[in-house]
Amino acid sequence: MRIHQALIAGMDASVDVWLAETQSSVAEIQAVHAALNGNPKPLWISFTLDDEPEGDTPVLRSGEPVGVAVAAALALGAKAILFNCSQPEVMEAAVVAAKQAITAAGAAVDIGVYANAFPAQSKKATANAVILDIRDDLDPLSYVGWAQRWVDQGATLVGGCCGISPQHIAELARKFA
Repeated sequence: MRIHQALIAGMDASVDVWLAETQSSVAEIQAVHAALNGNPKPLWISFTLDDEPEGDTPVLRSGEPVGVAVAAALALGAKAILFNCSQPEVMEAAVVAAKQAITAAGAAVDIGVYANAFPAQSKKATANAVILDIRDDLDPLSYVGWAQRWVDQGATLVGGCCGISPQHIAELARKFA
């Protein structure tokens, strides 16, 4: 938490929104919230997902169900729920689960998605151990196809994470202008 507090103190004068990004567990978002210590700026929380869940329920990398994580984020006052740094294929189910949790809570928050373009990695892989290739099947037009599915399910913010290029973002801008 001391690292969070140091970062918050250093950036507070320069930010409009706090983005807790690539959060893989409820404990992580609780730590961010605690470190913010009542800071009045909006908190956006972006979760990273298990790219190969064992069942039909979308889960965080910790194994916690997305619906549970979203409910926890809302209880902490999150103003936007996002999903990032995960395969496009798992995002749609996460958006659906998030929308259900948001509706159940009677909340009004944005849902966002910014997927990556790397191939799925084994759960036993070591972070940053190898340089990953970009998936050939995720050119800008195919990425827009995925984004349309997310928007159809309720996403209101769409972008790109690792491996998504300026050309992808330009295509998103053309599609959703």
